[in-house]
Amino acid sequence: SLPMRWRNLRRICFGDGVFWLAAQGSDLVVELDASDATLRRAFAVCQPRGMCRVGERLFVASFAHGVVCIDLPTGLTRFRVPCTRPRGIASDGRRLYVTSVTDDCIVVFTLQGAEVTRLRGARLSEPRGIDVDARGRLVVADSNGGRVVWLTPCGRVVRSVSGVCRPNDVVCRGNDVFVSEWSHGSVRWCRAPWRRWRGAARSRSARSLSKVGCLSTRQLRQECALQSGLPFHVVSCSLIKIFYACGLLVPYI
Repeated sequence: SLPMRWRNLRRICFGDGVFWLAAQGSDLVVELDASDATLRRAFAVCQPRGMCRVGERLFVASFAHGVVCIDLPTGLTRFRVPCTRPRGIASDGRRLYVTSVTDDCIVVFTLQGAEVTRLRGARLSEPRGIDVDARGRLVVADSNGGRVVWLTPCGRVVRSVSGVCRPNDVVCRGNDVFVSEWSHGSVRWCRAPWRRWRGAARSRSARSLSKVGCLSTRQLRQECALQSGLPFHVVSCSLIKIFYACGLLVPYI
């Protein structure tokens, strides 16, 4: 089980045989063994929120320090670059995409920490989670806007799904997109037929986002075990909830 001193867990990121937890209340990023969740090491990062791994580097969105790059082989901090209240962070292997809840935009960095540009064309309002889908497009949880937005890496809106209740985080697995709702404590996901919406931007209702289903808080407490499938995660308080693509909960920790 997790020590209670790791408070206010915000994000989980998977690696080869390990995973990392962003414990915002403890100002730590902890590395644990994926087989038995034993602690390997911990990195001091002030108010960590989002995380993503690119090769041998772990990038962390820190509310206090901006974007922090940790070199995994040595455990040393490579650099810190300023960014106003970053929340989510994702990478397509060439660039870093960071959501700023204060500036209402996506800040684009190189993997070396140089700011490239700021994407403002989507008119986001307190964007939070961000991920990159199978086609290289950015998927953003527009929290105050109550929608999920798909954008090209240059910021052009491809698709927008409205009516989502305070989307907090998004995770893409192949053609599946998972969205956690802040207010309802639920997870929506869809197996989207991308060919239907190729080209011009489209606005869809939340029903199109929940074609496969929606998990309620009660369903999240089910104790189910699965042997196959791709993992999806939602972090809430001091509990790690790991899901699979079919939507069943695996009580991991």
